[in-house]
Amino acid sequence: MSAGAAACTCYSMGTSASPPRHPSPRRRRRTWCSTRRRRRASAAWSSASPATHRRRRRAYLRRRSTWLTCTPGIAWCVTLAVRRLNVDGVGRLLTDGWFGGASWSPCGRFLTVVAEPKAAPSASHFAASAKGEADKEATRGGGWALREDWGEKYTGVTEPALFVLDTHGEAGGLLRLPLPDGVACVGQPTFRPGGDGGFDDLHVAFTGWLPQPRKLGMIYCYQRPCQIFEASIGGAVARWVGGTEEEGATAEVPVAAVTPALRLARSPRWHPSGDRLAFLGSAEGFETHNGPVFLGIAERGDAAAYTHRVLVPEVEVLEGGSDTELAFPGIWADALPKDTWAASADGSTLALTSAWGSTPTVLLVDAATGAVSRPEVSRSDDSGRSCFAPRAAATVLGAKDGHLVVQSSSPVDPGVVEVWHNEGGGKYQAFSAPIAEGDTITAGTSNPEGPDAVSPLAGRFEVLRVEPDVPTADGRSDPFEAVLVLPSNPDPTVVVVPHGGPHGVFPTSYVPTYAFLVERGFAVLHVNYRGSTGFGAAALRSLAGNCGTQDVSDCLAALRAARDTGLVRKDTAGVCGGSHGGFLTGHLIGQQPDVFGAAVMRNPVTNIASMATVTDIPDWCTVEGAGIGVYQGFGIAGDGAENPLAAPDEAMLSRMHRASPAAHAHRVKTPTLLALGKVDRRVPVSQGLEYYHTLKGLGVPTKALLYPKCDHAIDLPASEVRSLTLTRNLILNLTANPNPKRNL
Repeated sequence: MSAGAAACTCYSMGTSASPPRHPSPRRRRRTWCSTRRRRRASAAWSSASPATHRRRRRAYLRRRSTWLTCTPGIAWCVTLAVRRLNVDGVGRLLTDGWFGGASWSPCGRFLTVVAEPKAAPSASHFAASAKGEADKEATRGGGWALREDWGEKYTGVTEPALFVLDTHGEAGGLLRLPLPDGVACVGQPTFRPGGDGGFDDLHVAFTGWLPQPRKLGMIYCYQRPCQIFEASIGGAVARWVGGTEEEGATAEVPVAAVTPALRLARSPRWHPSGDRLAFLGSAEGFETHNGPVFLGIAERGDAAAYTHRVLVPEVEVLEGGSDTELAFPGIWADALPKDTWAASADGSTLALTSAWGSTPTVLLVDAATGAVSRPEVSRSDDSGRSCFAPRAAATVLGAKDGHLVVQSSSPVDPGVVEVWHNEGGGKYQAFSAPIAEGDTITAGTSNPEGPDAVSPLAGRFEVLRVEPDVPTADGRSDPFEAVLVLPSNPDPTVVVVPHGGPHGVFPTSYVPTYAFLVERGFAVLHVNYRGSTGFGAAALRSLAGNCGTQDVSDCLAALRAARDTGLVRKDTAGVCGGSHGGFLTGHLIGQQPDVFGAAVMRNPVTNIASMATVTDIPDWCTVEGAGIGVYQGFGIAGDGAENPLAAPDEAMLSRMHRASPAAHAHRVKTPTLLALGKVDRRVPVSQGLEYYHTLKGLGVPTKALLYPKCDHAIDLPASEVRSLTLTRNLILNLTANPNPKRNL
């Protein structure tokens, strides 16, 4: 793998220039690798000293350059000539937004990355005798030993660690930073800014996840205990560059805990001064798979010790607000922007994106008082576009010197990227550039002649305030929201789409999957049932243990509210959902078999009892499905044992089955399409196949799509297109055969 240090040549699309080509591997072997030359080189290499090895490698890296094609963005693609950095000492470089990340040192020379260390070599018991040092170090028969990893999206990732690269090429290989004591893995690194560029100024803050009895799935699981640490790596880097630190060894560096008193702390972001950092945290944490967090500040004191304070606390219950606007629900964000402190030129204000009900919203936070406000944005001409509507989504992409780069969109408008120029006093003037319009290059659309494929749809959206039919366990009946997206044609068929999680939210932003259905004449109803993020902590917690009842009731109430508007048909409806949304789809067509005429389920949870011991998140089965507040193994429902690795007993299995769509499958008569990823570790493919065979046995019209290379997301382009096409066809058939009995 390679990472670019700096671009030196640009090859633009549509010109005759092209990246340099290298010989194919077959030609290289034919040219360079004769048997005699290979033996001669092997003998010379094995006799060389370690210092010679390092010198040869540095010379090789200095000579070698290559080209890297950047991944096509929203509307452009560029090709850059870059220098190749040697990262051969790691197994997998992590570049995602959770574990992964990369950060440049203040001097611009060193780069810290997150990677899976390369596993020790292993050999078969039947392999030939060892002929070299690598073979001597190989563990015979060790290739099949179980190595627990972090589940969905992280297959094979067992111990993510921090590595430092020298982009000047003077230090060979990579410098591995140690894991702090009592930490299972690390990620989200960021160099502390400031200093004069010397080694003593090299400090890295990062997030460390604490060990558990077994490794559970990490992606989309925000409840995993974690803390923020700071490593002073200057001494180790100086030894490494000077050649006294052994290549490939783990460096010894002092590490300090920044947030030792908190159960959850993540997303560290340095202030430009380097004397404090912002983060998201929770003192006691939560067992649900997502939950409320506070915005905190950790300030560096004497002896490099940190103290933290809560800047914006969690909000338990929404109080106040109006008929058209919810009260402030607290901070609901996965991570802070990289340059969150740049919302003001002096670093006194932070900018971030947070869910305010169903709407992703730009928030400004005073770093001294914690006061939260929303920017006042003016535009010279908004052209009446829905992406500028009051409930449209706005997401911070970047900030500098008080000015913000923001993407605005709505469910029917892919939107624009804007620069919000800071006019002072919380007021901004927006200057926008439409996505995929003007002189930019359209990539990956069906119409290369113009930007029509991403033009705004001829439709609109409304955010419905829905009163629930049943109160929560503590007697509250706070309203929730549903986003109704309408096409241009009158009296459309409505497709109910509950989100996954269950603790997520369907935003009022552009989602191509559902814009596809709207463009083809269907109305889409996104249901943010109680338990969604962005509506306060109490509403979220109310769903744990009530999955399959409270959320099902909310979906039916939302459908009734949509029909009461008079904007959608009352004699027909479809339902579509993935993961927990698929779980709700199964419940809806089982509990209300006469309401829905078509159903689409993507990697659905159908039987919690049969999923509990094969999923990467068994704690979801107990906390969310069975209603046990804390995951301590399945034996807790029986004799009170607290074995964290116990299998579920009879009572627990029965409890899980009662909460599952499988308990209502015998009543289903709705034509159903299932889309299943064969390598899904979150909701294993056996869940969908079990439901498929059940419906087939009942004589229900059923079709299953099995994608061999897809995981839980089913996000490969070919798989997505096939699934959407069949979804459209199924609902079109429903529209042609309405049933007047399908009214609530």
